[in-house]
Order: sequence, then C-alpha cells, then structure tokens
Amino acid sequence: MVLGLLAGLRAGRTADRAVSTGALLAVGVPEFLTAALLVAVFGTWLQLFPRVSLVPLGGSGLDTPEVLVLPVLTLSVVGLATATRMIRSSAADVAASPYIEAARLGGVRGIRLALVHVLPNAVGPAVQVVAVVVGGLVGGSVVVETVFGYPGVGQELAQAVARRDVPVVQGLALVLAAVALVALLAGDVVRRLLDPLGQGSR
Repeated sequence: MVLGLLAGLRAGRTADRAVSTGALLAVGVPEFLTAALLVAVFGTWLQLFPRVSLVPLGGSGLDTPEVLVLPVLTLSVVGLATATRMIRSSAADVAASPYIEAARLGGVRGIRLALVHVLPNAVGPAVQVVAVVVGGLVGGSVVVETVFGYPGVGQELAQAVARRDVPVVQGLALVLAAVALVALLAGDVVRRLLDPLGQGSR
C-alpha cells in the first residue's frame, strides 16, 4: 500500500515509473517461474531455506515454519505487485482531483497530504484490492503448492486431476471458487459501507 500511495502521489515521475515497472514485471512473471527463481537464490545459492516444503508425518507446516517461507514469499510477490498497481491507480486519481489541489493550495504537503487527504479517499478501492488479491492467491496456491510439494488443497487438486478423479476435482474447484467469490463480495460490501456514494470525502 505504501509503494502504491507513493507512486500515485508522484504520478509520471521517476519514483512512479520505477514502482510501476517493478510491479508490472512482478505481475507478468508466472508463479512457477517466481518460485523457481526464489528456490535458485534462497534455496540453492544462499541455502537459507529448504527447496522443497516437506512436512513431517502427522505434523503441520507450523511445526517447521522454514518450509513455508519460500511458498509464502512466492504468493506475496504477485499479491503485493497487484495491490501496488491498483492502489497506485486509485491514489493517482485522487491526487489529481480538485479536492487535493485545494488542499495543496492551502499549504498541505508531504505525509499530512497523503494520510489525511489522499488515503481516506482511496480506502474504498484499497479494500477491494485486498479482496482481489485474496481471490488471486487462491488460484496461485495451486501452482505454488505443486512446485514446492506442500501437502495442501492445491496439491490435492493437482493430484486429483492427474488421477482423473472428477468428483474430487469438481468439489475442490467449487470450494476454491466459493472462497474467491466470498472474498470479492466481502470487499465490495466493506467498500460500500465505508463509502456509500462512491465519492469518499471529495
């Protein structure tokens, strides 16, 4: 959110171009390629984290949290990049509004302008950003769990597809789709509660 807000306030400048380019590259790289790069750097080269997320029998990932670092980081890269781009767009629209221009003419600058005037008007879209990211993470988890061998819903879905187990595939697909739809619906409801007219305080 901070990077998106910074880029939106400096639309067209060097900071905006750098943040937007980095976010675009992160969004454009598939999850499996991001996972492979992280494994190569942190698993093989630096040897900081395990390359495969093996969970002890009868245990969970929380028993060995180091196996969760690379999968979570893989999902976070795409999620944060998507959120940054969407928040940047919302903040840029707010920053170009007459309301913000009047605040600038009144001597409001810097952090106060961002937190008191821009951020409250971008809260609604920011809530929807979180919902969109959650929905995207549901789908991305299937790929990430398969790449790292983590025993989760995503890997179970991939194995069911390989076994041609149609009932299991249909059931898991419906559950994942329902989670994504609930997240999107919750984001839309919260935004309307925060900003019933869709106009913020402008």
